[in-house]
Amino acid sequence: MTSKDINSPETKPLSIRQQLAGAWELINYYAYLPNNPSDIFYPLGPDATGILMYTPDGYMSVQLLMPGQARFEREDGSEKQWAEVGKSSTTYTGPFYLDERGDAQGRPILIHDMRVSSLPYFKGEKQRRLLCFSEEEDGRYLVLKVDGTMKMGGKQSRTNTGQNSPAGVHIENLRYDGGLKIGHPLLPVRYPVVFRAARRIRLAVHMASSLLHMFYRHPTSGFCASQISSSALFLRAANGSFRNYVKYRRYATVSGKKPKIVDLSRELYHRALAHPFHPPVIITPWDTHQPKQEGDTVLRSASYSISFSDHAGTHVDAPKHFDPSPGALSVDQMPLETFYTEGIALDLSHVELKASISIPEMEEALKKSGEEIKEGDTVLLYMAFNKRVHQDDPRWQHDFPGLAPESVHWLADKGCKLFGVEAVSPAPEGELNFKAHNICGERGITHMEAMDNLDQVIGKGRFRFIGFPLKFRGGSGSPIRAVAVFESM
Repeated sequence: MTSKDINSPETKPLSIRQQLAGAWELINYYAYLPNNPSDIFYPLGPDATGILMYTPDGYMSVQLLMPGQARFEREDGSEKQWAEVGKSSTTYTGPFYLDERGDAQGRPILIHDMRVSSLPYFKGEKQRRLLCFSEEEDGRYLVLKVDGTMKMGGKQSRTNTGQNSPAGVHIENLRYDGGLKIGHPLLPVRYPVVFRAARRIRLAVHMASSLLHMFYRHPTSGFCASQISSSALFLRAANGSFRNYVKYRRYATVSGKKPKIVDLSRELYHRALAHPFHPPVIITPWDTHQPKQEGDTVLRSASYSISFSDHAGTHVDAPKHFDPSPGALSVDQMPLETFYTEGIALDLSHVELKASISIPEMEEALKKSGEEIKEGDTVLLYMAFNKRVHQDDPRWQHDFPGLAPESVHWLADKGCKLFGVEAVSPAPEGELNFKAHNICGERGITHMEAMDNLDQVIGKGRFRFIGFPLKFRGGSGSPIRAVAVFESM
C-alpha cells in the first residue's frame, strides 16, 4: 500500500473536496498500540460494515454497523431487540469542514461536525482527522486518521466478558488531558471527555484516543456514508495511549473492482417467436456495405430493416397494455426510476410446466433466498423454463408455468413494483394469464417477460436492476436490455 500526495500534479485538476464527494464503503477498521503495532484488534469485529458519504455542498453522513444481528421476532421488535440495535450501530450526520492548507506538515485536515447523532454524546462533537488517499492495485482508498494520540492517566485493566462478548474496561480516575489543536482557527474542535472513578464502560469510536482507519469503496452514484458500532471498542493500553485506523474504498465503478454484470435479456433475431397475440420479429438487410463516396473518401456501411411488436424479446408491459382507461401510462410516460431499482431473485425452478404458483410457494422461495422484498423492489422469478423448453420450440409459447392470481397480489402487498419471468406471460396460459394482467393494472404494478439467465442471480443476494425501455410514443410496451449489477463482486 502506498499513500499518494493528494496535492501532486497527477490529481491537481480535482480539489480534495471534489475527490471526497461520493460514497465510500468500509473495508476495514482496526486499532493498535503505538508501542506495539502488531497488536491489532477490531473494535467492531473483523467484519464491520459501513457507508461514509460526502456531498458536494459540504455535508457528511455516517452509518456504522456490527454485523450478525438477529432478525426481529416480530416486525416492530421488542425493547430488548431495539436495545441490541442501539449497541451495535452508530449514525451521525452534519456539515464537514476541510482545511486544504493542513497542519504544520501540510497534511489536509477534515472535521466532522456531528449535528445529529443516534448517540447523545456524539451530538455537538467535532471529529478532527488527517486524510490521505492510498493507491492500491485494486483501487483507490480514503484513509482517515488522528494526528497523534490521546494521553490517558490513571489505572485500567482489561476484562473479558465471554468468548463471543465485547471486552469491557475498568477505569479508575481516567481523564482525557490531551489537546487536539487545529492548524487554523477556522476549525475549532473540543474533546471534553471525563470519566468518573471506578466505572466500567465501553468506549465509543470517537472517544477511543485512537487513530481511525476505515476502508471504503466508491460508486458512480456520488454519495458518501459510513457505519460503525460503538459497543465493542475498549481500551487496550495501561497508562498510555493507542491508535485506531479507518480505511475506505470508493463505492462501485469510479475506481476499484469492476462490478459483476449479468445479462438478463434474450436475443432478438429474424423470426424469433413471440406471444401468439403479437407478430414475430422480421429483420432484413437494408444496406450491405455498398460503397458510398464523398470526394476521395469511400464509406461502406451496413444497416437492417427491423419490424417487431413493442412486446418483442425481453420486454416490459406498460400499464396501457392491460389497462384500457384513458389515463393509463404508455411506455414513454413511465418513470425511469421504475427501471433502475434494487432487486432480488426467487428460486421457483421446482415448479412443473403449466403450474400455477401459490402464495405458500412464494413465501417459501423468499425465505430460502434469505432476503426480504422492500418497497420499490424488482423481483425476478426463476422457473427454469428456458432450460426445459427452447425458445424455438412451439411449446415455448404455451407450456410455461406462472403466478396464481393471489401471488400477483402478494407481490404487490410486499411493495414490489416490477417483477420478471422467463416466459411470454406472467401466469399460465388462458384465464389465469388474463387475471394476472388485470391485477397488475388494479394494483399499479407491472412485469417483464421473456427474460433469460435468471439462474445466474439466484443465491447471490441483492443487486442493482437496470432495464430501460425504448421511448416509443404511446407504446404499450418495449424491448429492454435488462441487467443485474452486483457492485461488490
